[in-house]
Amino acid sequence: MTRLFSKKSLLRTDSNDPRGATFVAALPGGDYAFVEIRKGALRGGHLHDKETVQIVVKGRIRFEFVDPATRRHDYAIAGPMDVLEIPAGIAHLAEGLEDCIFIEPVNVGKTIEYEPQRKRITKLLKSFKTVK
Repeated sequence: MTRLFSKKSLLRTDSNDPRGATFVAALPGGDYAFVEIRKGALRGGHLHDKETVQIVVKGRIRFEFVDPATRRHDYAIAGPMDVLEIPAGIAHLAEGLEDCIFIEPVNVGKTIEYEPQRKRITKLLKSFKTVK
């Protein structure tokens, strides 16, 4: 039988994040984050110890992938309904080329920050605080 989930299963987090809001849907098959990235904003800057998947719903996102062991960089531009499979141990950073929304599973193994990418995010967040 089909089930309709109420708004109660959708939790808003990061409501004050200048990069955009995040909503987490608590569903029987697992929790999924609906992540907004405003144009020019950055998200991610980390890696997981398990493979993860991201699905772009709206807009275009430039993804940067780095293998920390070899420092090999790779890039992809994804648009609506593109699915990205990100292998375990690959750092990833998403930049909104326009206002975007993507979906990703929550609690996919351990998340480890990747310092070179995190520094870029920290710098961006500081710039938001100085601009009003």
